[in-house]
Amino acid sequence: MRVNPGVSHSDFDLADPARKCSRLGATDPAEINGVSDAISGVMFHCNCENDNFEKFSAILDHIGRRFGPLLKKLNWVSLGGGIFFTKEGYPLDAFCEKLKDFAKRFDVQVYLEPGEAP
Repeated sequence: MRVNPGVSHSDFDLADPARKCSRLGATDPAEINGVSDAISGVMFHCNCENDNFEKFSAILDHIGRRFGPLLKKLNWVSLGGGIFFTKEGYPLDAFCEKLKDFAKRFDVQVYLEPGEAP
């Protein structure tokens, strides 16, 4: 199931799930929770050309606050692609720690889709 977290930091309007009138994914945590017994994971559409760790971190915090009860029922979560963690100077240690903490907090396997690479 594709989930629109209702926030992004994308400057690429076509792929921005939070843009006005977007239909890129389910948005209501209660509705998604209603089908949680039929799914094992979700994909959050929230990054596109995001090379800023602080923005990524803020998105992950938002997802945790808004969808926390749902996440605890799932086995896996995909954070999609478009996270430019291969960019020179990207704080990989902080990035990995953030992902590890998120996975542990909600007891989910975290997946990232291939995106940009040098």
